[in-house]
Amino acid sequence: MSFGFGGAGAGSGDAGGAARAEVSGVGAVTGVALGRASSVRVGAQLTPSEPKAALGSTAASVTKKRPKACNGSGAYHRCTHSLLELFRLRALRATLARMGRRLGLVTFALVVACSKKASLEAAPRASALPHPPAPGTPEAAINRWNALINRADVQGLADVYADSVDFYGQKLPKARVLALKAAAFRKTPDFMQFISELKVTMLSKDVARAEFGKLSTHAGQASDTNAVLELTRSATDFKVSRETDDPTEARKGKAVERCEAAVVNLVINTEPAKSMLAAKTPPDVHMGLRIAGGPPDQPTYAVAVHEDHTDHLATLAWYDIDPKTGSMRDSESEGPPLKVDAALSQRVVAACQ
Repeated sequence: MSFGFGGAGAGSGDAGGAARAEVSGVGAVTGVALGRASSVRVGAQLTPSEPKAALGSTAASVTKKRPKACNGSGAYHRCTHSLLELFRLRALRATLARMGRRLGLVTFALVVACSKKASLEAAPRASALPHPPAPGTPEAAINRWNALINRADVQGLADVYADSVDFYGQKLPKARVLALKAAAFRKTPDFMQFISELKVTMLSKDVARAEFGKLSTHAGQASDTNAVLELTRSATDFKVSRETDDPTEARKGKAVERCEAAVVNLVINTEPAKSMLAAKTPPDVHMGLRIAGGPPDQPTYAVAVHEDHTDHLATLAWYDIDPKTGSMRDSESEGPPLKVDAALSQRVVAACQ
């Protein structure tokens, strides 16, 4: 991530196209994401000479079902309006169909969860994948994982999880994951989950990513979220090496942002970085910094102070910040840690725990 200081216009930035931000004043950071450019025509005026080009390739697909408004001369504008209404109607129908499938699953799950006659053995069959997947595939592992959870079978899950699992934002050994699952089963013995809209993507030859809707029921209540499993190939099949969901990823993203903001605030208020960033520069040169590293990949954050020229970045210094202690060191010096503001250091520790 790259940050610019003081200038009204940003320079070219990093070659990798990292996210950039303009900072007007110490500690005030606003992020602006840069992505691939795209062009969208909004509210463009259609002309009789360009109906297909303006409406897109789908215009040709509805010629067999032309609305009545399209018949006759001088009916262009009525025809255009009717075609757009037809597109909107088709999109609405597709959306309602998806909502109907999800709503039907919610209703079915609540009926099963609330029925005294429903057995836990029937639940996995009701929530399994539509067609039995081939043995040794990621789909087979997901199906088994889902069935074992619905049976509260911790012993069976021991054969499903990898030795090390990224479990809802924490890197845990298999034994700890199984202990957490066992505690959850004891706390909610009537818990059941249902998988829908499964999508499996091979990230590499040996790693698969599964995204799906997960409906869970317990005590007559239902909750619905999007979930992710990552599975790693073993000698005989695939093992679950990562388990998470949308709420966890949202919390993790916000936590990382808070931590990095506290690290940046420490650097821009600590000498000599503070003086470097405040130095007077030519009109076409702006001072800035960029941040990299940090847990879980690296134990410390690396922050660079640089000059942002029109065609390149000139790095002036690198600093290492330990999020566990709030200490800051010059990366190229073996000397003691730099003197930092104690309050800002404690903010780093609090934001990054």
